[in-house]
Amino acid sequence: MLDIQTVEHVALLARIGITESERDRYQKELAPVLDFVDELKAFEDQAPAGIDDSLVRYSKPRADISRAQNDNEDERAQIIANMPEIKDEALKVRQVL
Repeated sequence: MLDIQTVEHVALLARIGITESERDRYQKELAPVLDFVDELKAFEDQAPAGIDDSLVRYSKPRADISRAQNDNEDERAQIIANMPEIKDEALKVRQVL
């Protein structure tokens, strides 16, 4: 069985608030889930016999998603000209977060 601190830690990581009754219920319900995850960890990096290990880790083909470099100076100058502020040769943007 999980200890109370582990249940509270998982709730904190999940960003959920739990009451004492929920904490006791989650303590019982979460233990089998975490035990199953521990079982899966044993198989995580093991490829079945006769199968290439790289096929197990990357079952889908990986595509090159990088875009081609465009060294068009006119386009670069236009982007820089549209920036509201430039500081120390860097483009300064408004803070998002």
